[in-house]
Amino acid sequence: MKREANKTLIDFYKVLATVKIVATNSYPPQVYTVQQGDSLYKIAHMFQTTVDVLKTVNSLTSDVIKIGQAIIIPTQPEGVYSTGKTGPQVKVLQSILVSFGFVLKVDGIYGAKTASVILQLQQKFPLIKADGIYGPQTKASLQTLIDMHFHLVANPTDRLVLVNRANGLPADYVPSGLVIPNIPSDTQ
Repeated sequence: MKREANKTLIDFYKVLATVKIVATNSYPPQVYTVQQGDSLYKIAHMFQTTVDVLKTVNSLTSDVIKIGQAIIIPTQPEGVYSTGKTGPQVKVLQSILVSFGFVLKVDGIYGAKTASVILQLQQKFPLIKADGIYGPQTKASLQTLIDMHFHLVANPTDRLVLVNRANGLPADYVPSGLVIPNIPSDTQ
């Protein structure tokens, strides 16, 4: 069973590595005006992104939006980016990485930390050159992760993380007033 799963994963990577990237997204990102009945979830679904990306790019601290509000719809940047590159496209890329759960300053500067995060992601896709440089294959891999609703979890077996995931909450969400009982264990 494990061998079949590995073969399927390897086949997926082979297909991903041979996909011809067609530039359909352009920068600057498009702006959407909130309509009656909209929610961040609905808008994210409509534009094939995530609520976390929308919140990060638009500097939203909650899920509350208002009719008539302008929402920036980010698209992954086109081109190749490496250490030293700056600009709004790098900021969008950083926002996407932050929405995955990486701790990264969204400042529009492709520095050592951004390169390190890209390198970590590239290492998850063995058929992509792991060099810390954002290019067409890395873009395709990021899109795959976005489509899978990828999110880092520090300890995926932690009960609170599992409860949060089951309820659609961020992995690091801690309810206010949470009391962790101090119950002595038999192993002490």
